[in-house]
Amino acid sequence: LAYAATLTLAGREAFARQLFNNDPNIFESDTLIQVYVRLKQYDKAIAIYKKQVAADPTDAQTKVKLAQTQYNAGYKDESIATMRSIEKDHPEYTDNIEEAIKKIQTGQVK
Repeated sequence: LAYAATLTLAGREAFARQLFNNDPNIFESDTLIQVYVRLKQYDKAIAIYKKQVAADPTDAQTKVKLAQTQYNAGYKDESIATMRSIEKDHPEYTDNIEEAIKKIQTGQVK
């Protein structure tokens, strides 16, 4: 996993995928998500997060990470929609979610 991450960081993702037979345990891992985020390859990170959310739709933590990555990618509307889905499944977070959405809408998120 570390070698695949290092190769990906070095711009050799295709080689890493070939070397490790495109193993989803590697290329859909949280480690590779962080590599993609660091490289600003947000669409790859978002795709993995969406698979994780599909596997466990009520996992608020993964949805928060997805929303953050969507926001960083410039997908504000998608980020807000993800936040709303958290609110639907976890109404106990409504106040925090509404505050975060207001910050997204006004550009106050850093």
